[in-house]
Amino acid sequence: MTKYFTITQRISNYLFSLMKKITISTLSIYFISCTAIEPIKNKEDSKSLVVDSLLKKGAEFNKDKDFYSALDIYDKLITIDSSRGDLYFKRANCKAQLLKFESSSKDYFKALELHYRIEDTYYNLGCNFASIDKDSAAIEYFMKALEIDPNDLDTKLQIKIVKNKLINIKK
Repeated sequence: MTKYFTITQRISNYLFSLMKKITISTLSIYFISCTAIEPIKNKEDSKSLVVDSLLKKGAEFNKDKDFYSALDIYDKLITIDSSRGDLYFKRANCKAQLLKFESSSKDYFKALELHYRIEDTYYNLGCNFASIDKDSAAIEYFMKALEIDPNDLDTKLQIKIVKNKLINIKK
């Protein structure tokens, strides 16, 4: 009985994910057809409509914890506009949720390069490195976050956790 439920649940989750992807494709086709029927005066307006729609969809996927679908959205958005640090930051968050810490870190570094949410990005890099047992790098990035906001209790706590982990390893 349990196996049946698990298989049924997996099929249901797969179909739900597939329906979301179809919805995204339909939205893209809709926007393309709208521009064919009623041309938008400015190409940037068209691009902005698609980007706004995809951003909303990405946020919905994140809220629903459908990180694979959200990741697909952020990949598309970065293809449209690779100069936005927020897109790299959001994609990095999805990858971290999917335990793809090294790939996530690359996107966080790109977000830093684009000067997006520096303190949060340093903090998240620290979490990524702590997750893959690169403790000295984790402390380095937590310290950078702490330089920006010396009163951040979460960052201070993470530093203590990583330092305690190092102490326990030496014992």
